[in-house]
Amino acid sequence: MIDRKFKVYDIEASIVKLSPKKQFVIIDKGLGSDVRKGQRFDFFFTDYLGGNVLLGSGVVTEVNADQAVVKLTARYSTKYEIKEGTTARGFIR
Repeated sequence: MIDRKFKVYDIEASIVKLSPKKQFVIIDKGLGSDVRKGQRFDFFFTDYLGGNVLLGSGVVTEVNADQAVVKLTARYSTKYEIKEGTTARGFIR
């Protein structure tokens, strides 16, 4: 149970583009950074004061050399929105 509470993230990226309906995002990491299809990402609002709010989660559906498409599967915060520049942290299971 403790393993589920604390995640170790392997990759940190940023959102560079959102789909018009905000169901998919493109991140700035791809095969060159070991991003793989099916990999999971969590999205965070971060600021220079140490703010780190979990906004949502998603799964990689497409990958090329330097970008990946992530389908959003869950949203957790209504205070902040997922937008360009949002931090994405990926992990391998």
